[in-house]
Parts: sequence; structure tokens; C-alpha cells
Amino acid sequence: MLPHCVNPSVFDIPHLRDDITRYLLTNDLAHCILVSKEWSIWFTPALWKVVDLRKGIAETEHWQSTLKNHRGHIESIITRNKYVMLDTVSLFPFPNLRSLDYYTTMWISLEESRILDILSASPSLQRLDISLEEFEPGSAEKFNHALKSHPNLRNLGLTFSKIWTPLFVPQLLKACQQFELLHLRLYSRLEVELTEEEEDGIYLKVKTEVEGIEDMRVRDLLIQFHTPKQEQSILVPLLNHCPLLESFGILEIHYQGTLQLLSGVFQDNKCPRLRRLRLPSTGQYGETTDPILDLFRAIKHGCGTTNDGIGGERTEESGGIEFFGGYSLFTLTQPRAYVLAECFANSLTALDLSYQCEIQFAPFVALVSGLPRLLSLNITVSIVFQLSSDGDSDIKAALDLPWSCLQLSDFSLRLQSPIQNGDIDGMDGMESVQALSDQCTVFIFEQMGRMKSMKEWKFRTNRQDILMLDNGYLDRLSGWNQLKGLDIRRTGLGLDSKEAEWMILNWPKLIHVEVNHQMLSLRPKKDILAAFKNKLSSCRPWMLID
Repeated sequence: MLPHCVNPSVFDIPHLRDDITRYLLTNDLAHCILVSKEWSIWFTPALWKVVDLRKGIAETEHWQSTLKNHRGHIESIITRNKYVMLDTVSLFPFPNLRSLDYYTTMWISLEESRILDILSASPSLQRLDISLEEFEPGSAEKFNHALKSHPNLRNLGLTFSKIWTPLFVPQLLKACQQFELLHLRLYSRLEVELTEEEEDGIYLKVKTEVEGIEDMRVRDLLIQFHTPKQEQSILVPLLNHCPLLESFGILEIHYQGTLQLLSGVFQDNKCPRLRRLRLPSTGQYGETTDPILDLFRAIKHGCGTTNDGIGGERTEESGGIEFFGGYSLFTLTQPRAYVLAECFANSLTALDLSYQCEIQFAPFVALVSGLPRLLSLNITVSIVFQLSSDGDSDIKAALDLPWSCLQLSDFSLRLQSPIQNGDIDGMDGMESVQALSDQCTVFIFEQMGRMKSMKEWKFRTNRQDILMLDNGYLDRLSGWNQLKGLDIRRTGLGLDSKEAEWMILNWPKLIHVEVNHQMLSLRPKKDILAAFKNKLSSCRPWMLID
């Protein structure tokens, strides 16, 4: 029931006020609390919900007293400065603190007593992400006990800058048995000198202990090892005890046989609920020896269940992953692209290859033509060719394949294109190569124009004319009636009022354009872009232009 007043405000209706608040930036909220006492009461909790101490608040004169006054509103703290974070938490605990992130650009770790203080002083904490040195045995026991006995902590990210004994890791895993998210980065080597035989003996004990742990409740596992022996002794035994695992990422692979071992784990249905996978760079393999191909097939066979969960009836359509991504320059070769599309055509909805340098045109088309359920795609595509007779046929065959991902709504594309013939050195028939590259560009834009569900488009290219109406390809995208967000930084420096008018006419829902870039200080591009931005804002005043 509305409050009794002659002119009710939208802020008098709690759920509308909450909806509006979610879309306000920090600066907006700061201005809102200055409007009136009533507005201050409404918006102060939202303003102080997340405190990022990296942004200078700790440098203000009375920052600690300010935090103390608002500690009841604070649910998340992010910081780089260990003293700011630790001293603040120890001085006056935050009763509603749910998330704590400690980032550092150097190997500065938290002392063991400090992290124990944080855990004991923050019973409401649900998520913790920190860097620390491994503890001495006595302190390690206290730390593991604090994790295991904490009433609400379920999400943990740990970066170790020093490893005294590998035997600490199995004990840590046992303490985290009930956690749902576990991100472990084991960066450093052992800090003690051991013979090869002694080291092998220790890691055999580690493997035995990990094999002996009870099944864990972890759903999201990200892990990074520093040595092959760490990887061998921990990874596979751990995954064998993760029946609820839905998301798995490994940041580096050191042991040559790890991919084959992972295939065995997934083939044996040890992680039947796996739906998200990220892999790092895996080296160069021939088409017949590439273990990634077997890994994809093993996941198709052993992962992904029906909605009934573990034990539910498996069907051909139920297997597979919904998300795949790459770390550390993971390379999606043409055979990998084909097998990925073949195995996960019925399940994959998101693909993130932003860490890869670039993918060639033919494997790119294999993905977008073979993954009909794809909703989100982040990728770099190269159409700078060095042709052989086989490469020529692959490219021309790809030009005959229409894209099947017609529901794609979030697309981040970096297009590496030849600017002029000089980009293609040492080949005969440069003009034909350039013509084929242009043909591929036209094909990409025509196929993108068929994506009627597009809502967010981020585009980067090394050519400034691609988005022009004259001699460009912008007019191929006239069917994007649902587009809301456009990010063309570094790409739209040549746009003018003509292109702005076209966007207003053809993209009726466009409300956010990111186009600013440091190159805007260069003339005459600055003046041309000003005309583009002015035209957008005059036709659609509510549009956000960054």
C-alpha cells in the first residue's frame, strides 16, 4: 500500500527504489545521499555495501572513523594494503561482512596470526580471497581448524607464496571439504632442499593422503601448480573426490601426461555435473596425437547429466559442457574447433577465447556454424592469410557455411585484417589474397547481420574504415533491433554524424556506446568523433556515451 501523500515518489515504493538503486554508480549514490535526510537513509546502505580500499579511501583523513560509522552496511571489502584491511577488521569487526579480497602486486603475504584474527572476528564471512605464506605445522593446524569450523565460509581463494611442506595441501583440502568454491594457486617451490628420492617419497605421501579424503562438496575448482610433481600427486586424486563439480579450470599444465589422466577422470564419470571448463596452453601436437581431442570426447561421454542430477538417465543430448574458455594463449586449432563443435553442439552456450592470440578463419567458422546454442562469444579472428593450396580450399569451403548461432546475443570480436597488400609479404598473387580477405570480412558482417538477438557487441580491428557507411560494412548490421550496448574503442575513430544517424535509425534500443580512447587527443579524428557523439546524444539524450 502506497504511503498517504499527495505526490507519491517512486522512492516511496521499496521494490522500485531497490531496482533503481541497482543501476546507480558510486558517484550517483554519493550525490543521492546529499539530496535530503530521507534520501540519505534510503541510499547510504547501497553506497557502503562494497568498499574498495584500492580507490583512495584509506588516504583520507578520517577514513577509519568513516568506516566504523558505516560498518553495519559493509558487506564486501577489497584492498591491496594489508595494514588497512587487517587493522581495520581487528579494530572494529564488521557484523555483516560477507566477502573479503586481498590483492597484491608483490609477494607480500599475510602473517598467520592476522588471517586467524580475520576468521575469528568475521563470523558472517562467506567468501575469502587472499595471499599468504604457508604456516608452520602448529599454525597450519589452527588455520585448517578455523576454516573447517567457520560457520558461513564456503568460498575460498588462496595464493601461496611459499611452500614449506607439500603435506599441508591434503590437510587443507580436508578442511575445505564443505566448501563450494575453491581456487588454489601454489606458486612456489619447496623451501627445503631434498634429494630426488626424498621428494618422490613426500609426494607419494601427498598422493596417498589426497586419495584418502572423503568426497568434497566443491562445485567451482580453479587450481595452479608450480611443479609436475605437485600436479601428479594432487590433481587427479582430487578430481576423483569431486562428484558435484560444475566448473573446473587449470591455469598451467606441467606434466606431459596430465591431459590423458584428465580424460580418464571424465571418461569414468567422476565429475558427472561438469558444465564449465577452462584450459591453459598445452603445447603443439599433431592432429592424430593431440590429447585435447580425446579430452573433449571424454567429457562428452562422461560429463553433463539430465536435470535429475547424478544418477539421472543419460541421453546423447545431456552430455557435454555449457562453457569453454582458454587460459595462457590456449590455441584452438582447426581439428580442435571441429571436435569441440562436434562434441558440444547440443550444450555449449558460451565460448571465451580472449586469452588466445588469434584463431584462423576456417576454425572460427567451424565454431559459429557448428554451435547452434551459442549465446556468448569472445574471440580474436585473423584473416591475414599466407595461402597454400590446402589453406585456400579450407577458407573457400568455410565461406559456404552459414552461421548456426542465430541466438548469439553477446559478441566480443577482435578482427585482425590486412590493411593493405604490404601486410602480405613474400607471396605470389597478393591481389587475390587481399580480395579473399575482403571476401571473408564481407562474409563475417553479413552473417553477423543475421544475429537478430544481438544485445551487446564489442568490436576491435586494425582497420579504421570497417565501420564506415562509405566503403565499410556497417550497413550489414541493420537488423540488430535488440542491440543495447556497443563498445568500439580504438575502432570507431573515423565515425561521423552520418554513422550516428544510421545507428539511431537502425538500432532503436541502443542506450550505451563506448568509443573514447587515448587517441582522441589526436586531430583531426577528435573533431570527427565529436560530431558522432553529439549526434547520438542529441537524438537520444538518455544514452550513456563513454
